[in-house]
Amino acid sequence: MRPKPVPALDLPDIPAVLELKIGVSPLAVRHACETIALALRENGARATDLNRIVLVCAEALNNVVEHGGLEETSPPIRLQLTLGAPWHVRILDAGRTMPAVLLAASNTAFTAPACATEDLPEGGFGWRMINSLSDRLDYVRHRGSNRLEIVIDG
Repeated sequence: MRPKPVPALDLPDIPAVLELKIGVSPLAVRHACETIALALRENGARATDLNRIVLVCAEALNNVVEHGGLEETSPPIRLQLTLGAPWHVRILDAGRTMPAVLLAASNTAFTAPACATEDLPEGGFGWRMINSLSDRLDYVRHRGSNRLEIVIDG
């Protein structure tokens, strides 16, 4: 007796996922961002989405490297990125807990200080910039690790 044919399932496509392990250094972040940009281009990301995603990833990864209290010998930062809109970014690291004051600042809009360009402070805008470029943002600290989830609808 022949098996009966099974009807085709009408399932949505599952987007490809880029997974990276990134060393705890500015150079490793730079290389990761180049890899992210290449993967996005190869998967048809629009230029505006590509730029937003790379900028958000660069800023978030640099924050881990600069403020996470990790050493270059620490376990690598892990990044997962779905290669299709909506674009989901997940960053996992074993650094310090994100300060509550930054999380509270997530709910305020990013505005540049009213001063001459040469008088702008060198830093302090990263988290608000990440928030303003993201459509959804979620941070969780669990069992000694940080998980940052970012969604850019595209």
